[in-house]
Amino acid sequence: MTKRELKAIAREALIRENGYAPTYKEITLLEASGNGQYILFSVGGYEYSWDSITMEKREGR
Repeated sequence: MTKRELKAIAREALIRENGYAPTYKEITLLEASGNGQYILFSVGGYEYSWDSITMEKREGR
């Protein structure tokens, strides 16, 4: 998957979880599985992990 596709998945997950979507530029990809089932990304000062079912939010490193 491309970075843009992975960011689109991250955006959709944030919309479902929080009701908002940051811009693509605001999302920084940190890790991802090749098929997008797992994505670790950051927005602002927070890191999010998405595993296709659950989202976890924590303070950035």
